[in-house]
Amino acid sequence: MPQISTQEFERLPLRVHDFLGGVPLHDVWAVDLPRPRSGITLSAGWGFYWRESIRDGLYGISGNLVVPGNTTSARYEGNRPIFEADWQVNRHLSTHVNYIYVFNGPFGQQAIHGTSGMSYVSPWVTYEF
Repeated sequence: MPQISTQEFERLPLRVHDFLGGVPLHDVWAVDLPRPRSGITLSAGWGFYWRESIRDGLYGISGNLVVPGNTTSARYEGNRPIFEADWQVNRHLSTHVNYIYVFNGPFGQQAIHGTSGMSYVSPWVTYEF
């Protein structure tokens, strides 16, 4: 896989997702779609993920080890199309839903209990006092 310098990568016209700063996993994604009406935001993206080191594992959001790094030497973890919708109902109430499909790469497929893909849907409602 070709490598570019950090400076060159940062100059690319992309929004870089670094929600988990310091985690040795790389991805790039995001496209904001036109708003269908006031208060509604739609987003879509496609993330591509690979491990920085063959010793790195795959961790859950809470930091728990999901897939140990010593089960495969594959670096490519996979890719995920992501669709999100937000609706600001009023100044106190908002809703959010996202859908992610995971296309596992060699790392996910060769790991213990590996699969070729999986889906994830996450809806939630927020009420601010």
